[in-house]
Amino acid sequence: MKKYFRLSLLLSIILTLTISAQESLFQVGSFTIHDELTVQDPIDPDYGRYDAYEVYLSKGDRIAINLSAKEFWPFMFLVSPENETVFVYPDKEKRITTLDTVAFETGNFDLYVVGDTNSFGKYDCEINLASSRSQLIKEDVDLCTSIKYVLEHANADFYFLKDGLYNGEVEVWNSNVKITGSNENKISIMGRESFQSKFYHGDVKAEAENLFNELVSQIKDCLNDGWRETEKDWYESGNSNNYKEKFVKNYETGKIDFRFIKIIIREYDLSSKKYSVEIQIDKQRT
Repeated sequence: MKKYFRLSLLLSIILTLTISAQESLFQVGSFTIHDELTVQDPIDPDYGRYDAYEVYLSKGDRIAINLSAKEFWPFMFLVSPENETVFVYPDKEKRITTLDTVAFETGNFDLYVVGDTNSFGKYDCEINLASSRSQLIKEDVDLCTSIKYVLEHANADFYFLKDGLYNGEVEVWNSNVKITGSNENKISIMGRESFQSKFYHGDVKAEAENLFNELVSQIKDCLNDGWRETEKDWYESGNSNNYKEKFVKNYETGKIDFRFIKIIIREYDLSSKKYSVEIQIDKQRT
């Protein structure tokens, strides 16, 4: 008998995400399964010991899975409602298997996590999901739409927005989307993935302050009643206190893992371009 976990129900409860629902403009989510292969798990004579999961997808939804284990070499395969199968094998040097694909039909897909017949041990299976209309936006959308798009992708650590390394830096990526009005967008790890969008870097303080105030007002209008605002006045910052900054932070209420957006203005001590204005989008994680 197959060992099934119905991820469609699990994800909708935990992530408040049903990819095919129409309640919000964009829908992106992420969930990690922490499980293990045990002696009680079934064995397929052609593949080996396995766990099976069921996830509902609509045609056009994108699913990205990262499977890792320490005690065995995991591989996986995804079977569509019409029994079309995608096999993925682990990296030759690491016990990691990745799958990134778009659903070509609607229905319940079977996801199998597999080892050989003698495989036992724990594994982690991270699943990122994005609805079909959450994979691309037009370049000429308004500021609010681009903000909401990036905020939604914070639910999956901006996985679907990463587009190659930024200037060859480690753990800094180019973004495949631009927040309207910005001139530089990237994703970097500051203890966690963070989306940074720069709007100004120059030497005119009045321009920087006016832009900062405009963004604070516009972004507040973009967000609904489930968000609150806090601010911090000028304070010394930087690795050597080489600049000072102030910010306004909008954050979700009523959630443990809440998203937030900060509008930041900085004044640098030793720079020909003394002022910058940027937006940072992130998610607080427990």
